[in-house]
Parts: sequence; structure tokens; C-alpha cells
Amino acid sequence: MIKKIELANVATFKDLETFEPNIINYLFGGNGTGKTTIGKVIYNCDSHSECSINWSLNPTETIIYNKDFVEKNFSQSESIKGIFTLGKNSTEVKQKLEDARGKVDELTEKIQSIKEHIEKNEIEFKEKEENYIERAWSVKDKYMEHFKPAYRGYLGSKKSFFEKCLNESTNESDLLEEQKIIEKCDQVFSESLSRYNEIKNSDFSKLIDLQQSKVLREKIIGKEDLEIGKLIRKLNNSDWVKEGLGYLDHSNEVCPFCQQSVADNLRSEIESFFDESYRRKIDTLEKSGMSIT
Repeated sequence: MIKKIELANVATFKDLETFEPNIINYLFGGNGTGKTTIGKVIYNCDSHSECSINWSLNPTETIIYNKDFVEKNFSQSESIKGIFTLGKNSTEVKQKLEDARGKVDELTEKIQSIKEHIEKNEIEFKEKEENYIERAWSVKDKYMEHFKPAYRGYLGSKKSFFEKCLNESTNESDLLEEQKIIEKCDQVFSESLSRYNEIKNSDFSKLIDLQQSKVLREKIIGKEDLEIGKLIRKLNNSDWVKEGLGYLDHSNEVCPFCQQSVADNLRSEIESFFDESYRRKIDTLEKSGMSIT
């Protein structure tokens, strides 16, 4: 409860005026007599430096029903006439909604503008795409005589041919002169070409092992200290002599060439020339995968 009110230098109260209100008070008077001023001082005394209010206890919430209160707490709907909102919070919320609605309208307008711009660009893109498709097709017709086999699969649709051209735009191969490309096309699509089975990759890993093989670093010859060894060296074909031993087994010890009897010791001397050491080296060579001819 207010015990005392002091007013000075505010509106009609130039000099200090003091009064002590009761629990219930009626203020009446003509316009300009200070009724509204008293309400404003009670509502917000801090804004009037020369006025003061003495409360019996702690200050309580003050509500003044005046023009300011109406403007802050009553709001008429602009969209529906006769509809009012009551309360300061409702008025603030309504203002926020109005602001938000204004932003929505602004954004909606921008979105519509962007949509129109996109539609315009799509139309322009479509026109340019169709133009380039026709240009690509005309180039195709120009070189049809030379490149028809290479066009296979793309002759039924201008669109597919154009897309193939687009895909080839990322090809990083060296550009060749027109005549060179024509020659290559004739070679690739020639009807005289033959198809061969794919050549499998050879395994050359064994060559490394063979390089380290001792048997490949020495001559494989028979015993040179025999008399027959001189003849064999003169013939310079020990393999031919060794092969001849096999024919003796089927000729009853008769020379298959001169039809003369072979001397008793000739066979043994030839066999001695191709001794165990010779045969062992030959076996090692054959096991390494090398053929003996």
C-alpha cells in the first residue's frame, strides 16, 4: 500500500504536492488537472526525478489503465475485423508473427524469383543442348564414309551420339591429324583382320635359376684322352656319334651306312667316351628344363 506520494516539477505539478492516499481512492477533475500524471508517476516513479512514493511495505506490481496500457495490451487483428488480443505478451507475440509473416512473404517472393530464373536457364540450356546435338550429328554425317564402323552403336540416336562425344571430351590421348585417324580406322575395322587367341604371359622366373646353374657354364663333352675322342672332335658332332650307338642295337653290329662289320672294340670305345660323368651332366641339363638337340 502507498503511504505517501510526492509530486514536483511534472506536468501540472510545478510545486511540490503531497498527499497520503487511502486503500481506495477516487481521483476526478477536468482535463489537464493531473489525473493521468499521477497514474504515470505511480506506474514508473523512477522516470520522474523530483517525485517519490513511500510504500508501507515493499513496492507491489502497479497496473494503470490508461492510453499507454491500451496501446500495449490491446491489438486489433488486421485480417479479421472485430477481433482483439488482450495482454502485453499477446501483443508482442502478434507483432512477432507479423514480422515473421513479412519475412515469409519476402522469402516466398525471392523463391519465386529464383524458380523463374531456374526455369529460364533450363529453357536456354535445352536450346543450346539441342543446338550442339545437331552440330555433332552434322559432323558425324561429314565423316560417315570413313568412320561408319566406329560409329556402330550410336547411329540410331542423336542424343546417344552427342553423349558419346561428351564422354570422349575427357580422353587424354594425343590428337592426330584427320588422315592419320582415317588410316587407323581402316586398319582397326578392316575385314581382312584375323583373330588370334590371347598370348599368355610367359614365366621367365626359371631363367634366373638357370643363369646360376653350373651345368650351363661348362661344355659337356666325353673323355678326350681316348683315341676315338680325336675322331669325334674332328667330326665336331658328338651328339651325332652318340645317336648312332642306338642304331647299332638294331643293325646286328653292322654299320648302317657302309654295311661293314663294326670292330669289336669300337662300340666299347664310343661308350667309354660317353662315360658316367657325361651322362650325369646330360641328366642335370635335361632336369633343368633345357632340351637336348
